[in-house]
Amino acid sequence: MTRSVAIVGGGIAGLLTGHLLQRDGHRVTLLSEQRPDDLRNGPIISTQCVFGPRLRPERGAGLAFWDDTAPVIANGRLSIWLEKQCVLDWSDALLDSPAQSVDHRMKLATWMEALNDADGATVQHRTVDQIALEALTAEHDLVLVATGRGCELFRRNDELSQHTEPQRQIAAVYLRVPDHAGDVDTIRWSIVPGAGELLVVPALTFTGPCHAVVVEALPGGPWDVWRDRPRSGELWERIRELLRDVPREHEALAGRTLTDDRAALSGAITPIVRHPVAVLPSGRAVLGLGDAVVTNDPLTASGANSAVTAAAMHAAATTEHTGAFDAEWMQRTHDAWWTAPGGGRDATTVANTMLNPPPQLLERLLSSTNDHATLRKFTGIIETAEDTDWLLSP
Repeated sequence: MTRSVAIVGGGIAGLLTGHLLQRDGHRVTLLSEQRPDDLRNGPIISTQCVFGPRLRPERGAGLAFWDDTAPVIANGRLSIWLEKQCVLDWSDALLDSPAQSVDHRMKLATWMEALNDADGATVQHRTVDQIALEALTAEHDLVLVATGRGCELFRRNDELSQHTEPQRQIAAVYLRVPDHAGDVDTIRWSIVPGAGELLVVPALTFTGPCHAVVVEALPGGPWDVWRDRPRSGELWERIRELLRDVPREHEALAGRTLTDDRAALSGAITPIVRHPVAVLPSGRAVLGLGDAVVTNDPLTASGANSAVTAAAMHAAATTEHTGAFDAEWMQRTHDAWWTAPGGGRDATTVANTMLNPPPQLLERLLSSTNDHATLRKFTGIIETAEDTDWLLSP
């Protein structure tokens, strides 16, 4: 049964949902303020690592445009550093299949153009206010809102939201990869208690393979040094200096240069869970999707992975449904994703736990240097966002 669906927002969740619905024969209108050239010529939007199982919906929708060029992330490495000494260093292959990271400036722009070229789909570039949203609900069978972080259309869910302020000050840069670089197939995660976390992710950008470097600084800690939002070159200089707390990464990265003059960002995110259904003054309802309703800190790479899972499940639920897309259906569809293994609830649990890890978890990791099973369990939970109760167990 062909339905008409409007999607507000041109991020991963909105674009992937649009492609999946178009593939299933629906009429799709996607609305985004940004055009493809705006994305390509702008600053980096985020860093991301999509793990193997979450890549399948992209490939099923014919969107795996970078499988032959993006670095194949086959391994993970976890380290804990105390006073510049590595007290835990463990690595292994990823559980399911290789992960992938593609600069969202490239990815979103290409997906947007592909959707606009697809039969039965159009992309419009304009701002959607409440008046426009009312018009969309009158003209379409279903309206999905995937406008990302900061969407005030959906009310905060106080019961499910643990935080009222950012838990990290975040900075990221994309660095060129020299020909002799090692670990080009490994995502590296270093924990420095009292300072923050450092992630190094092999990625693909316009200039070719690169390393996406993400620093998550504890507010008020020694790494909290970019609240003035410095320009890209200055931000990289500050990150380079704090890398001295992780000597191995300082040695590997300090000599690198930015991939381009827009390859840096800094900011802070307040994790929040919102109610997924908003009823407009007309009485018609819209359904939130992705970061519009669940925003997590990027520490555990939950954003892109949750967006893919949400897109796949919401698109499938839309295709399977034959009745009206009323508020009850919307809530039920969201709840199915929220409670699914590896879904919104699990991803949120992993992200919040690693932002404020219980002492017993760090103690368990530090005492597990030769305990392959324990470390494998931990990294598997980060990768799949499943079996999250283990993180909080004694």
